[in-house]
Amino acid sequence: MVKATEKGFGFLEVDAQKSYFIPPPQMKKVMHGDRITAVIHSEKDRESAEPEELIEPFLTRFVGKVLRKDDRLSIIPDHPLLKDAIPCRAERGVAHDFKEGDWAVAEMRRHPLKGDRGFYAELTQFITFGDDHFVPWWVTLARHNLEKEAPEGAATEMLDEGLTRRDLTALNFVTIDSASTEDMDDALYVEEQADGKLLLTVAIADPTAWIAEGTRWMSRLKSALPPTTCPGFNIPMLPRELSDDLCSLRANAVRPVLACRMTIASDGTIEENIEFFAATIESKAKLVYDEVSDWLENSGSWQPANDAIAEQIRLLQRVCLSRSEWRKTHALVFKDRPDYRFILGEKGEVLNIVAEPRRIANRIVEESMIAANICAARVLRDQLGFGIYNVHTGFDPANSEALAALLKTHDVHVDPQEVLTLNGFCKLRRELDAQPSGFLDSRIRRFQSFAEISTNLARTLVWVWKLMQPGHHRSVSMAIW
Repeated sequence: MVKATEKGFGFLEVDAQKSYFIPPPQMKKVMHGDRITAVIHSEKDRESAEPEELIEPFLTRFVGKVLRKDDRLSIIPDHPLLKDAIPCRAERGVAHDFKEGDWAVAEMRRHPLKGDRGFYAELTQFITFGDDHFVPWWVTLARHNLEKEAPEGAATEMLDEGLTRRDLTALNFVTIDSASTEDMDDALYVEEQADGKLLLTVAIADPTAWIAEGTRWMSRLKSALPPTTCPGFNIPMLPRELSDDLCSLRANAVRPVLACRMTIASDGTIEENIEFFAATIESKAKLVYDEVSDWLENSGSWQPANDAIAEQIRLLQRVCLSRSEWRKTHALVFKDRPDYRFILGEKGEVLNIVAEPRRIANRIVEESMIAANICAARVLRDQLGFGIYNVHTGFDPANSEALAALLKTHDVHVDPQEVLTLNGFCKLRRELDAQPSGFLDSRIRRFQSFAEISTNLARTLVWVWKLMQPGHHRSVSMAIW
C-alpha cells in the first residue's frame, strides 16, 4: 500500500516491518492508499520502488471541494493526505454550474497506472455551496451516501394485521428522553412482585403495524440504515409522519409495540421466564432526563404528575441500580462519558457545544435497553438457533503473548491463555480501569480482535454464550428485531 507524505515522496508498505521509498517523480503516478505492485531498484545500497501495476485504487467515489480557474474545474479530495487538485468535469446529466468552493461527489475515471496520462474525475453530484454552515454535516452524509432529508409519504392508517395484541393500555408506561425528542421509540413499565422481584416490561414502537409486507416501504426499510443523528438534528429512516407522530410513543396516545417482559431478581439477575409479544400501550407521561434526575437527586422544582408516575420512577431506579451492580460484579461497565449537544443558529452555524453528563435517568433507560437486548439474544439463541449478533471475542489469540509481554513492562501481569477467556478479560479490564490514566488501555487496543456481525450458528453459539452473560456490556449482542 502506498503511504504519502507532505514532502512529496512516499513509501510502499509491504507489511508491518518492511517498506520501500518512493521518490517524488514516481509518486506522481500513484495516490496515497493505492494498492500496487512495484519494481524494486537498488542503487548505492538504497532501495526504491517504481510503481508498476494498480491492484486497487484508493479513490473511486469520493467527496471534495471544487476549484475553478479559467473555466477549468478541479477537485481536492476531502482527505488529510490528499492535497493535490484532480482535474475534473461535471458528469453528463448533472445540471449544477459548479463554482469555486462548491462541494461535490466525484468518481475517478483515469489513473496513470491504467495507462492514462494523469488522474481525472467526474463530478456526479452537487452537495452544497462553500458558505453553507451545514457543510460538515452534508459532506459527511454524502461521503457515506446517506440521505439529507427524511423520506416522504407513508400510510396513515394502521393495518389489519390479523395479529392479537395484548392490551396494556391500563399500565403506567412512561418514556424518558430529551426535552426536544419527538420520536419516542421505547417506553418502560415495572411492577414489584410479592417476593420482591421486579417485573420489567420494555415496549418498542412497532412501525410494521403501519407498513405492509411486500410494499415499497417495507422493501426500503429492509435495506435502510438506522436513523442518522447529526449535531443539532436527526434524519429518521421513516417518514416523519411515522417516526415523530404515528409510531412515536407519545403520552396519552394508544400505540402498537413489541414488548419484552422479564423478571429481575434482587441481585440483578435476569431470570429465564423471558417473554416477547405484540401489544398496545398508552404512555402516561413523557419524562425528561434532567427533570427525572433532579427529582431523584432531591433537587430542582419539577415533580411527577401523580403518585403512579412517581412510583414508576422509583421502581425504574431500583431496576437500574440492581442491574448496574450485577454488571459491575459479574461483567463490565464502561466508564460514563458525557454526551455533547450542539446548539445551532438559524443558518446552521454552531453557537455552542454543551456537555451533558450521563445522569441516573440516562442510566435507567440504558440499563433497561441493555437488558431487553440480552433477552432478545437469549430468545433467538434458544428458540430459533440463530440471530443477528454484534459479537466480539476480546483479544486475538495470536496476540496474547505479545499482550502479556507489553503489560509486564508496566507491572501488570496476565496469563496469555486466561486473558482470552471472558473472566480473564474482565479481570484485566477492571485492573486497567483502576489505573490513573488511559495510557495502557490505548496501548493494548491493537491486540484486540475485530468486532463483527454474525449469524453463523456454530460461531454464534460460542461467542454469544461467552459474551452474552446477563449484563456483559463490553459487547452487548444487539439483537435486530
